[in-house]
Amino acid sequence: MRILMCILVLIGAFCASSANAEFKGHLSLGPNPKDETGATKVLLSDFGYIDPNGLGWEASKGDITDGASIPKIFHPLIGDNWTFEYLKAAIIHDHYCVREARSWRQTNRVFFDILIESGVDRIRSAAMYYAVLVGSHKWKQPAPGINCKITKNCIKTVGGETLISRPPVYDDPKIAADVQNFHASIEANPSALSAEEIEALAAQRNPGDVFLNGGSGAGGLPTK
Repeated sequence: MRILMCILVLIGAFCASSANAEFKGHLSLGPNPKDETGATKVLLSDFGYIDPNGLGWEASKGDITDGASIPKIFHPLIGDNWTFEYLKAAIIHDHYCVREARSWRQTNRVFFDILIESGVDRIRSAAMYYAVLVGSHKWKQPAPGINCKITKNCIKTVGGETLISRPPVYDDPKIAADVQNFHASIEANPSALSAEEIEALAAQRNPGDVFLNGGSGAGGLPTK
């Protein structure tokens, strides 16, 4: 009985943490008429997400996307750019990485939240979250935001300027090796790592990354 009660408490805590999470609108993609290669697509309608804290995120009709932007070196581990279950997370994440309307930490965390909400298993979600933490675009000061259309408690922006910015570094061999080693370590030890544990490991394994180890001065912690 005691074990059963503990399980029920854990389930209740998980449900409570994601009770507010939901998608808004319908994710629909079409060909990009300006791209003859077919490598990118166009978002055909506004698409949004309410995260577990009740914070809104929204990508806009007309956004151009290259899917999950997964470097080819990681395709055997994770999948390619157009793996359907990754697309919702990728499109929201890309929109906010380009526009920098919220901190890079919040923007990366929502990527993880949407992967989980989309039904991606914990090992792949953890590996992908770790990859964006160590390899994705980062910035120091969020740009001024404007209100979204279909999602409450939501901001986005099409302009603004940040004080410090770093482009993606997925092509760095050290980053690629770190992500692969992390993926191998959690496959061998498939515990359900929390977002906070993944963030701590990313900082610990990359001591020279001033964003990961710079606290609020380099992007801030996720807040509502």
